[in-house]
Amino acid sequence: MFMACDRGIFRKSRKECLEEIGLEVFDFNKEYELLKYKYLSFEKLSRKEWKQCQRCIKCKGMPNKYCIWREEIREKYSNYNITELLDFKRYLELCAEKRKGIIWARKRVIERGLYTAYQKVIEEIIEFKKG
Repeated sequence: MFMACDRGIFRKSRKECLEEIGLEVFDFNKEYELLKYKYLSFEKLSRKEWKQCQRCIKCKGMPNKYCIWREEIREKYSNYNITELLDFKRYLELCAEKRKGIIWARKRVIERGLYTAYQKVIEEIIEFKKG
């Protein structure tokens, strides 16, 4: 995807395009959801991430239990129709594709856990709507 700016046209990365699609089409903020997932699954948080969590907890934006977080996902996406849910599931699969390199291994495992959790909830909603 190409973007125009005052300095001319520049190319956006695949990551930027996927994040933009997630926000605009599916109301999915990867960074915020990843922060919630790491907090609720007791993954190691950096100082910056920990401060963000504390701010979210104070403003009541962060759930304090994993099951509450899953219910929030279920409520948020239950009003989508089946084709939109299948599109969202495919989007999550695209986001979860492996990058090359060992440096990213730990980060990719955590991200894969986030996407898997979302996919399970989306599949439950699809099965409920079909049956």
